[in-house]
Amino acid sequence: MSGKESIPLRVGTGSFDVSILRRKRQKHIRIKISGSGNVSVSCPVTTTQAEIERAIETKRRWIAGHLWRIEEDIKRTDPSTRIFLNGKEYPVEISTSPKRKSHSVTLDQNRKVIVVVGPNRSKPLIIAALKKWLEAEARQRLKLLVREISAEVDIPIHKVFIRNQRSRWGSSSSGGNISLNWRVIMLEPELQRYLVIHELCHQIHLNHSKLYWKEVERLCPNYAERDKQLRNLRRIMALFREE
Repeated sequence: MSGKESIPLRVGTGSFDVSILRRKRQKHIRIKISGSGNVSVSCPVTTTQAEIERAIETKRRWIAGHLWRIEEDIKRTDPSTRIFLNGKEYPVEISTSPKRKSHSVTLDQNRKVIVVVGPNRSKPLIIAALKKWLEAEARQRLKLLVREISAEVDIPIHKVFIRNQRSRWGSSSSGGNISLNWRVIMLEPELQRYLVIHELCHQIHLNHSKLYWKEVERLCPNYAERDKQLRNLRRIMALFREE
């Protein structure tokens, strides 16, 4: 499969790629926003990038409004009742212990539940504890995963960082560093692997050229399916946001 076409779009403090779909029978430019907040533009084959950018600019306020409403809906999701780890959903069980000074989080593998024990049932404190626990899981597991896949595909790297990125799953620098959003730990292992491969391939091609996507396809033949899955999971980016 050849390279994909996209245009970067900045809305507020966040930025992301707008997918461009060129269709032979289409006569006009259309902008679509999915329920998970993915923005795409379909247009005639001969449409220039300048024309697409003008169409996006014309609809900028409309796009921003829709994305804001989607993100607000996501923020209203209560992460103190359930969380995701490696693509699996775990209910959160809360119990109080007056002797505790802070909230602790553990995974009960037998019962398949996340157990939170603390001095009270303060929702903000419980959510903060869950976030801290997930971030720790991400630092431990994802750093190891990147190193393992780096050795497997023979693409050397320098350092691995786990960050709290707002709108990116990950990034790759020319200095050999790989950064992953800690929320990647919520995704299925297959998607985690694809994201690591995606960033590792940027160590060979620091762009999204045809050569880049050819390398991605060599290491992950079903990358297009994985990419589509990730676009439908963009809502995860808004989980555990304080602002």
